[in-house]
Amino acid sequence: MRLTRALLAGAAAVALAFTSLAGVAAETDPRPLIAGGKAATESYPFMASLQRLDGSHFCGGSLITPQWVVSAAHCVDTMSPDQIRVRVGSNDRTTGGELRSVVRVILHPQFERYLVSSNDISLLRLDAPVSARAVEIAGSSPARGTAVRLLGWGLECPYLGCGTPPRMLKQLDTLVAAPPACETLVVGLQEQDLCVDNRNGSEGICFGDSGGPALQRAAGGWLLVGVASRGTYLYCGMSPMIYTDATAYRNWITQNVGTGG
Repeated sequence: MRLTRALLAGAAAVALAFTSLAGVAAETDPRPLIAGGKAATESYPFMASLQRLDGSHFCGGSLITPQWVVSAAHCVDTMSPDQIRVRVGSNDRTTGGELRSVVRVILHPQFERYLVSSNDISLLRLDAPVSARAVEIAGSSPARGTAVRLLGWGLECPYLGCGTPPRMLKQLDTLVAAPPACETLVVGLQEQDLCVDNRNGSEGICFGDSGGPALQRAAGGWLLVGVASRGTYLYCGMSPMIYTDATAYRNWITQNVGTGG
């Protein structure tokens, strides 16, 4: 997870920020992560790494039932199910947990990738249930100032093509920001989006973090409130980030996955 500054995209492609960069050949940036950009401090059994068949990571996701993962639509809208595999329940994206193939991908019917990115959410059905514990979607949208934790394996270096995703899961604790913080920086903040603060003005998500969760602490664990969608500036961490509000899509998710696996 890029939790310091890094390039998001070209000026004409801000709305496409955080698309996958797995497989880009470049030197790994040796600089250490700054405060908050640290290795995960606990296990997250619901955390999913979306991978190509060669094992390269390209996006994150969250297990919401034993056989369904929620992610960003822009992560998978150009891929067929047989091109994707998912590793669930391991902080190490290369080993451990449970590895599954994908048999179905559902994009939100109103997903729009270009110009005004909206409804950036998708569902992936695994070929078989996993034993990992799923995460519950929160019952309501988090208010401004709510503490959230972001997870992912996104880039940790400062520009496009600068490196490869870290092997171990990263986390960042930050806050839900007021919508104007994102609206003043990018066209395309929708009613069903969350604006998330870039902590200390320099920490945030980056390429490869798309689709990953924004989590709210709850009794006994975590609740899913957001799905990483896009950035609001050319450089990761330099401005607030936009997450799809998972709570706004509870009905759509239930209609497609039902109440079970």
